[in-house]
Amino acid sequence: MTVLKTIMAIVLFLLGSIALLIGLGMILSREYLDALRSLTRESSRLGAKAAHDAAFLPLLEGASRLVESVTRMVQTAVGVGAFLCLLGTGLCALAYWMIGQVGG
Repeated sequence: MTVLKTIMAIVLFLLGSIALLIGLGMILSREYLDALRSLTRESSRLGAKAAHDAAFLPLLEGASRLVESVTRMVQTAVGVGAFLCLLGTGLCALAYWMIGQVGG
């Protein structure tokens, strides 16, 4: 029975480590920031054109909504990354506790 508990603890530790690494990767990744920068740059160009021509106003409104959506997407990705980090830490702590119970 102790072999089964040890195997379960090792599997939990590995799953926790994987969740922790994926969570950190999601938090530290910069994949959305380049898109956000280019959208902001293009929005400012549209804003300059909209000041001279009213036909660009709907395009400017759409671009601002798109920038807001990408910002919310980045915030959601960071939240999911933080949850995965907490979950991974909890799984590693549970595995450590299980190993302590097997040895005691």
